[in-house]
Amino acid sequence: MSLEDKLAGWTGPSSDTEKDKQDRTERMIREAINAHEPFNNCSLKVFAKGSYANNTNVRTDSDVDIAVQCTECQYWEESGKGNPPPSNPYEGIWTPAKLRAELLTAMQTKFPGQVDFFLAQQQYR
Repeated sequence: MSLEDKLAGWTGPSSDTEKDKQDRTERMIREAINAHEPFNNCSLKVFAKGSYANNTNVRTDSDVDIAVQCTECQYWEESGKGNPPPSNPYEGIWTPAKLRAELLTAMQTKFPGQVDFFLAQQQYR
Protein backbone atom coordinates (compact mmCIF):
# COMPACT_ATOMS: atom_id res chain seq x y z
CA MET A 1 0.00 0.00 0.00
CA SER A 2 1.41 3.36 -0.99
CA LEU A 3 1.71 6.22 1.48
CA GLU A 4 -0.91 8.16 -0.51
CA ASP A 5 -3.37 5.24 -0.23
CA LYS A 6 -2.68 4.98 3.48
CA LEU A 7 -3.24 8.71 4.04
CA ALA A 8 -6.42 8.64 1.94
CA GLY A 9 -7.72 5.82 4.13
CA TRP A 10 -7.26 7.90 7.27
CA THR A 11 -9.53 10.70 6.12
CA GLY A 12 -12.96 10.83 4.61
CA PRO A 13 -16.59 10.67 5.59
CA SER A 14 -17.35 9.47 9.08
CA SER A 15 -17.98 5.81 9.69
CA ASP A 16 -21.27 4.83 11.35
CA THR A 17 -19.46 4.68 14.71
CA GLU A 18 -17.94 8.12 14.21
CA LYS A 19 -21.30 9.53 13.06
CA ASP A 20 -22.82 8.17 16.27
CA LYS A 21 -20.02 9.92 18.22
CA GLN A 22 -20.78 13.21 16.47
CA ASP A 23 -24.54 12.87 17.01
CA ARG A 24 -24.05 11.93 20.68
CA THR A 25 -21.75 14.92 21.26
CA GLU A 26 -24.23 17.34 19.63
CA ARG A 27 -27.09 15.84 21.68
CA MET A 28 -25.17 16.16 24.95
CA ILE A 29 -24.31 19.81 24.22
CA ARG A 30 -27.97 20.53 23.38
CA GLU A 31 -29.06 18.85 26.64
CA ALA A 32 -26.62 21.01 28.62
CA ILE A 33 -27.93 24.15 26.92
CA ASN A 34 -31.59 23.18 27.34
CA ALA A 35 -31.03 22.53 31.06
CA HIS A 36 -29.30 25.89 31.61
CA GLU A 37 -31.97 28.39 32.69
CA PRO A 38 -30.29 31.57 31.32
CA PHE A 39 -30.73 30.11 27.82
CA ASN A 40 -34.50 29.62 28.21
CA ASN A 41 -35.33 32.62 26.00
CA CYS A 42 -32.21 32.59 23.83
CA SER A 43 -32.29 31.32 20.26
CA LEU A 44 -29.22 29.12 19.75
CA LYS A 45 -28.09 26.89 16.90
CA VAL A 46 -25.89 23.88 17.74
CA PHE A 47 -23.98 22.21 14.92
CA ALA A 48 -20.83 20.25 14.10
CA LYS A 49 -17.95 22.10 12.52
CA GLY A 50 -14.33 21.41 11.78
CA SER A 51 -13.03 18.11 10.46
CA TYR A 52 -16.19 16.06 11.00
CA ALA A 53 -18.40 18.58 9.24
CA ASN A 54 -15.89 18.88 6.39
CA ASN A 55 -15.25 15.13 6.07
CA THR A 56 -11.55 15.68 6.73
CA ASN A 57 -11.37 13.98 10.11
CA VAL A 58 -8.63 11.44 10.70
CA ARG A 59 -10.57 8.27 11.41
CA THR A 60 -10.40 6.99 15.00
CA ASP A 61 -8.20 9.95 15.94
CA SER A 62 -10.37 13.09 15.76
CA ASP A 63 -12.28 15.05 18.31
CA VAL A 64 -15.74 16.44 17.55
CA ASP A 65 -15.95 20.23 17.26
CA ILE A 66 -19.39 21.62 18.11
CA ALA A 67 -20.34 25.25 17.52
CA VAL A 68 -23.04 27.13 19.38
CA GLN A 69 -24.30 30.22 17.56
CA CYS A 70 -26.65 32.85 18.96
CA THR A 71 -29.19 33.40 16.19
CA GLU A 72 -30.63 36.54 17.74
CA CYS A 73 -27.87 38.55 16.07
CA GLN A 74 -27.54 39.13 12.36
CA TYR A 75 -24.51 37.71 10.55
CA TRP A 76 -23.55 38.59 7.02
CA GLU A 77 -20.81 38.25 4.47
CA GLU A 78 -19.39 41.64 3.63
CA SER A 79 -19.56 42.47 -0.04
CA GLY A 80 -16.98 45.15 0.61
CA LYS A 81 -15.19 46.33 3.71
CA GLY A 82 -17.61 48.11 6.02
CA ASN A 83 -20.76 47.52 3.92
CA PRO A 84 -23.17 45.60 6.17
CA PRO A 85 -26.77 45.20 5.06
CA PRO A 86 -29.18 47.75 6.52
CA SER A 87 -30.50 46.69 9.93
CA ASN A 88 -30.96 47.87 13.47
CA PRO A 89 -28.05 47.20 15.82
CA TYR A 90 -28.43 44.26 18.21
CA GLU A 91 -29.43 45.53 21.64
CA GLY A 92 -29.97 42.21 23.42
CA ILE A 93 -28.18 40.88 26.47
CA TRP A 94 -26.05 38.30 24.63
CA THR A 95 -22.61 39.79 24.22
CA PRO A 96 -19.89 37.38 23.09
CA ALA A 97 -18.42 37.39 26.63
CA LYS A 98 -21.79 36.66 28.27
CA LEU A 99 -22.57 33.87 25.80
CA ARG A 100 -19.15 32.27 26.38
CA ALA A 101 -19.50 32.53 30.16
CA GLU A 102 -22.97 30.97 30.17
CA LEU A 103 -21.91 28.21 27.77
CA LEU A 104 -18.97 27.39 30.02
CA THR A 105 -21.23 27.30 33.08
CA ALA A 106 -23.73 25.06 31.25
CA MET A 107 -20.95 22.66 30.23
CA GLN A 108 -19.40 22.60 33.72
CA THR A 109 -22.83 21.86 35.23
CA LYS A 110 -23.57 19.05 32.76
CA PHE A 111 -20.02 17.63 32.84
CA PRO A 112 -18.61 18.36 36.33
CA GLY A 113 -14.86 18.02 36.55
CA GLN A 114 -14.56 17.40 32.81
CA VAL A 115 -14.36 20.96 31.46
CA ASP A 116 -10.92 22.52 31.57
CA PHE A 117 -11.53 26.22 32.22
CA PHE A 118 -8.17 27.32 30.83
CA LEU A 119 -8.56 25.25 27.69
CA ALA A 120 -12.15 26.44 27.23
CA GLN A 121 -11.07 30.09 27.50
CA GLN A 122 -8.28 29.56 24.95
CA GLN A 123 -10.72 27.99 22.47
CA TYR A 124 -12.82 31.16 22.42
CA ARG A 125 -10.02 33.51 21.41
